[in-house]
Amino acid sequence: MAGVADRVEKKLRANRELGGITLPEDTVLPSYDGYGLANVSPTVLKHFGGKIDTPGLADEVVGNKLDGVKKVVVVLLDACGYLLLKQVLEKVPDHPFRSLLGNGRLTPLTSVFPSTTSVALSTLHTGLPPRRHGISGYRMYLPEKGVFANMIRLSSEADERPRRLIRGYDGAAKLIGVPTIHQRLADARIHSTCMLRRDIAGSGLSEMHCAGADLVPFVSAPDMFVTIRKLLCVKRPARRAIWAYWDALDTIQHSYGVWQDEGDAELRAFAAAMKTELIDPIRKSGEDVAILFTSDHGQVQVNRSDVFPILSVKGAEETLFVPPAGTSRGAYLYTNDAAWITKLERRLRGRGLVIPAKKAVAEGLWGPGPSKREFAGRIGDHLILMSGKGVLFYPYWEGARPEALLGGRHGGLHEEEILTPIVVWRSRRTS
Repeated sequence: MAGVADRVEKKLRANRELGGITLPEDTVLPSYDGYGLANVSPTVLKHFGGKIDTPGLADEVVGNKLDGVKKVVVVLLDACGYLLLKQVLEKVPDHPFRSLLGNGRLTPLTSVFPSTTSVALSTLHTGLPPRRHGISGYRMYLPEKGVFANMIRLSSEADERPRRLIRGYDGAAKLIGVPTIHQRLADARIHSTCMLRRDIAGSGLSEMHCAGADLVPFVSAPDMFVTIRKLLCVKRPARRAIWAYWDALDTIQHSYGVWQDEGDAELRAFAAAMKTELIDPIRKSGEDVAILFTSDHGQVQVNRSDVFPILSVKGAEETLFVPPAGTSRGAYLYTNDAAWITKLERRLRGRGLVIPAKKAVAEGLWGPGPSKREFAGRIGDHLILMSGKGVLFYPYWEGARPEALLGGRHGGLHEEEILTPIVVWRSRRTS
């Protein structure tokens, strides 16, 4: 399978042209045509006979692992980058994650742009690229409401109370405004279950993403896998899809940094729980199950020298209509002041690339169209793509300090954050 993985990785790295500019070698553009996170849920839906116009995963990624299977589990481990996982497996030959590889195939995919959870999970749970579901960043300006929003809390950036946006849009379904993959599965008479950590199972983001599915909360990774196992052994419904999400690795990398012992320990514990509580028992049970393991993004390690304070550019506060939206690695600027943009580019000195938003849309950075009606207003006038492992700092609240951005970060196009793994595993051997 290494040959397939290497071939796919080479293919993903081949295109580095954006807006007429050749991006650095450590940059990878998102794929929406069979080699990206955007193609995972359409693969599941089409396997069960559902309909969506987004392409599924390429044949060389999936092979025949789904042929005839009636139970499919999608496990998403937040912040498990492909290059990180690949290095861990090379360093640790007996790593418990290898339990998935004995009867599975590992290949790289890409995240979406921006490579951040609110956008990536919106794609996973709708089967649509960002320009079609309309969720454009961790922070998002909603001109139709005049709100600068935090898309994890689903509230104004200045309001710590969660779920306030849902009230403003008269419900989560109207906020995202497109069918979820679970509603499409229900139309195909397939039972869908979403599994989320108890602390976030009742969040606005979960309500938005999980419409049409049963929502099953859990406490830890081991009991998550135990619950999946029990659901798979229930005879009815005979055909089902389970979507499980675990976020601890992301939190650890934000806190301790990337490529650290703490993250290695979390990945090892997660993989051991998956092997002990799911993979081995399902093999022994005789149940025919397919598991798709993937991630929403990886992370880059940010140090103090990587931080670019945008307010150091003279006139920023007067020029920017609203604060930078998107992410610290790929920020949306609301200004058409050409002179100030030139000043910004000089101040960046190669630390970032400024591209007109309309040009980036035309190049397919957020996927193929048509765009959701509100999308153009949610990505500003210009996009800053930070180079290398750089981040853009803006003080969104009083007392905010650049040091808060140190450690693991994501949202851009660096190979470490945008390349993600996909493992397609089958409990019964396929030829």
